[in-house]
Amino acid sequence: MEIMIIGGGIVDLATVYQLQEKYPSFHIIILEKENEVPTYQTGNNRGVVHSSVYYKPGSIKRVNWVQGKKKFQHSGISK
Repeated sequence: MEIMIIGGGIVDLATVYQLQEKYPSFHIIILEKENEVPTYQTGNNRGVVHSSVYYKPGSIKRVNWVQGKKKFQHSGISK
């Protein structure tokens, strides 16, 4: 199957990552108008992964944050 993602922002790239994890045989194409990704707001932040301190325990935001943090830590990218 072929999938096209339009945009190279953080949400778009996170979507691509999840699709690759779940469906490794899919061919995924990312269309981005800029030469690099991400170049707008995502590219202008400080690269901080915010804690879930403001998210209610058990909420979807908190659960997603915890899962994302674990994946990030196991990716080898985190310090």
